[in-house]
Amino acid sequence: MTLRHALHAATVLTVAIGFVPDASAELTVPDCDTLATWAKNYDRKEEKWHPNEVDRKYWFPQVIAAPVTEKMFGKPFLAWTIDEAKSLAGTLHACEKGFAKAKRYHERNAIYEMRHVVGNSVPRYLSDAEKARTDLAEAGAALEREAPSLALLRFNAALEQLGENKQSYNAANQAASAVQGTAAAPARTLMGAVRILPKEEVRKSVQQAAAARAEAMRGSVRDALVTDMEKMPATAQGLAALAQAGSALRQTYGAALGSDNLATVEKAIVARREAIGEEIAAILVKQIGESSEGFDAFASVDQRANLGFLPQLPASAANKVLAAADARRKAVADKLFKNLQANLKALPATDESIQVIDREVLPGIRSWPASANAVKPRFETAATERRKAILDAVTRAERGSMRGRVYADASGRLKLEFVDRKRVFITQPGGQTIAGTYEEEGDSRVLVTAAPNPTMVLTREGKQLLGGPRPLRRVEAK
Repeated sequence: MTLRHALHAATVLTVAIGFVPDASAELTVPDCDTLATWAKNYDRKEEKWHPNEVDRKYWFPQVIAAPVTEKMFGKPFLAWTIDEAKSLAGTLHACEKGFAKAKRYHERNAIYEMRHVVGNSVPRYLSDAEKARTDLAEAGAALEREAPSLALLRFNAALEQLGENKQSYNAANQAASAVQGTAAAPARTLMGAVRILPKEEVRKSVQQAAAARAEAMRGSVRDALVTDMEKMPATAQGLAALAQAGSALRQTYGAALGSDNLATVEKAIVARREAIGEEIAAILVKQIGESSEGFDAFASVDQRANLGFLPQLPASAANKVLAAADARRKAVADKLFKNLQANLKALPATDESIQVIDREVLPGIRSWPASANAVKPRFETAATERRKAILDAVTRAERGSMRGRVYADASGRLKLEFVDRKRVFITQPGGQTIAGTYEEEGDSRVLVTAAPNPTMVLTREGKQLLGGPRPLRRVEAK
């Protein structure tokens, strides 16, 4: 038997021979005194009886649904036909007139109250319930023709859980709103019928039919989901879709699928994630192996390893990428360090070499990403040691009298001109030049005085004078 045939059999069996109240028995109508006694049970102050708690639009006196009514008339009022209800209302009207004529107003008033219920409320509800049963049968048949889907499975599973409270109805209604395509209209029609039919009828017919439909399609839906998971592309989007699918299935569709089916689909999700992870890891590892070997090597490794993306990969795949990145960093670091040592050694002992180290080498090392923190120190040490050696050599070469030397800041607007052994001309940023005096303390320091300012102590370091408002570098005298 095919899935469609199984669904059809379940639906037709339940709805067609179903649980509609048996109206074949004849309605027994007692005499007016008995009817009056029965009608006196109508108490307007007591809580009304509702066929369905979901929609309290329909209400009746408690006595209408009580066993005494079924016993008196030979069947419950839900099994009355519309014609029988109207006929009974006519009988009650006749009794009402008889009691009025006999001045038995207490009985007349009780009959009057009940006549309006039997003649108006009961036929209207019976008519609406009859239409709801027709709608239910048609909607069930239409849903049976639909191909199994996750949304339909969830809807039927929610119908299966319908109870007497509005919460279960809301859950089923929410599931119905998620049904799309040609199944959407019958799903909503079915929910409309559920609002009207008596709760016992809903429990026996709607819930049982839905349970049969859900059970018939679970395996098919599970297999389709497994196939969908296996077809997820080996991309970041595929991994994200798998992660979302797993969460959505557990939260939204887990109960409908059932624990065993859910476990099967989740196993397929895990397997596909692992497979995609291995494919992506292999690509990243290859990219890492082709990363730069220059000064940008460590940033290049991080970029090719796609570190920000790794948390989305399964742990085993992410670890492979991290291991490859670590190995590449170590290999590149060793080669890069040898190159750096050779390049530093080749730098001449000049002030320009110090500037190269200060402006290019050290800032470049310090700009490396955090992933290079383990190797940074030896590079910085090599650069600073070579800088010190060059600086010492330049400083030694710069020994001697300051006479005739000119020093200026980077802008050239602050300038010191040592004109002889005592005098110095100081050109300020505004362009004004003032005369001052200076004194040398060996080859290490120069004391410059320009009254009324305090004496400025400058340290000689290579071709620089340090300690003033700005570093000053020796320039050629014009």
